[in-house]
Parts: sequence; C-alpha cells; structure tokens
Amino acid sequence: MKKFAAIIVFLGLIILGASQLSVSFKQRTMPQRVSFQTEDNVTIVGDFYNAGSDSVALLLHMMPATRSSWRTFAQALVKQGISVLAIDLRGHGESLEQGGERLDYLKFEPKSHQASQKDVEAALFWLQNQGFALTRTALVGASIGANLVLQAFGYHPDCPLAIAISPGLDYRGIQPGPFITAYRPEQKLFLIASREDAGSAIAAQEMQKQSSAQTELEMLAGAGHGTQIFESSPETLQKAVAWLKLNFLNK
Repeated sequence: MKKFAAIIVFLGLIILGASQLSVSFKQRTMPQRVSFQTEDNVTIVGDFYNAGSDSVALLLHMMPATRSSWRTFAQALVKQGISVLAIDLRGHGESLEQGGERLDYLKFEPKSHQASQKDVEAALFWLQNQGFALTRTALVGASIGANLVLQAFGYHPDCPLAIAISPGLDYRGIQPGPFITAYRPEQKLFLIASREDAGSAIAAQEMQKQSSAQTELEMLAGAGHGTQIFESSPETLQKAVAWLKLNFLNK
C-alpha cells in the first residue's frame, strides 16, 4: 500500500512538473507590451518576448505592416532560446505619438521615414537597459525595415548578426550602400529575397557582392516581399531561425 502511494505521489510530481514547464513556455511565447521614447520624443511601442537567455533579436517590420507581422517568427525564436523585441516603427501600429502630435506614415515625407533610425537606436538602448549586450544582439528587418537594419549594422559593429529580407538600394531615402562596404569582417549578414520582386532581388545580389561582412544570400522564386516570404515559405523562416541559433552558439 505504501509502495502504491509512493508511486501515486511520484506520478503527481511528474505531472505537476510538466504542467509548470508548459506554463513557463506559454509565458515566454506570450509577449509583454513595452514602450519607450526616442531622442525626438516619439513613443515607440513594442512586444518583448523573454526567452530567459542573453541572446536577443530586434525585429523591424515592413511598410505598412506592424510588429504583429513578426509573431510567428518571434515565437519560433523564443522556442530556440532567443529573446525578441518587435517594435512598431513611428507612424505605424501603436507608435503614433510625438510630443502630443499624432503620426501617420501615410503622410510622411522621406525625411520622416529616415528618422525611423532613431526608433532603432531607442530600441537598442532599451535592450541594453534590460541587460542585453550589443555583442548578443541580432538585427532583423523586412523591406524598409531591412534597410534600417543594414544601416544600424554599420552604426553598431559590435552587433554580430543581421538578417535583411527584401532589402532595397533606396527605400524613402534610407540607403544602406555606404554602410555595407564598411562592415567588420567578423560580422555575419543573411540576405533573403525573391526573384520576381525584382528591385529587392537585384539589391540583394549587389549587396552580397559589396558586403565586407560574411554574407549569405537566399534567393527564392515566387515567395513575395518582406515577411510575406515567411508565410509562403515556412522553410525559409526555419532556416533564418536556425541561422541565428547556430551563429549565436558560435559566439
């Protein structure tokens, strides 16, 4: 009888432990809404997924998407132990206020889009305040977000990894060209584009040739633009996750 009771207790502990692990994982994949200010007083809103590790990826959406466009990718990263901050760029989603005035990307001049680099800087500063070092921070962007990533990768040579999905030579005046040739040789860049998206395909091929970082190019066909690629090609999403995980492990 005592032996039977001991078995019941043991099984109960196993079930309880599994339940706690399940809750813990669910908590990690459910984002925390965060906000912070840029140097020009824009309130940036983001989703933070805490994987409980020292590695983090900053995700920058395409236009006219929002931070929610990264949800599937963010959850896949968290499963691999990589924390995530996905932000709404100024004028998008919930990042609509600048000193009491309302922002709308539909009314932006090119200089307003170019000012989104300040959103990136504010996000990196917020991550550093949470204890994430630049040396453990990856930058990931799609479309106009890809160009912002390519610029920030040059501004912050301590960032080891970047993924640019459907980059362009010039998105609303955001031109990564001068930065690409100045990357450190130890930095690693992963470019993704689809052939029918001609502007991005040509840009990605040119960037691979010019990049001074260790650069890979994934060229697809019929996959679309920006984060649409992850929807039409889940294999590419998983490849991007695996690339980040592998390179973080090797750092």
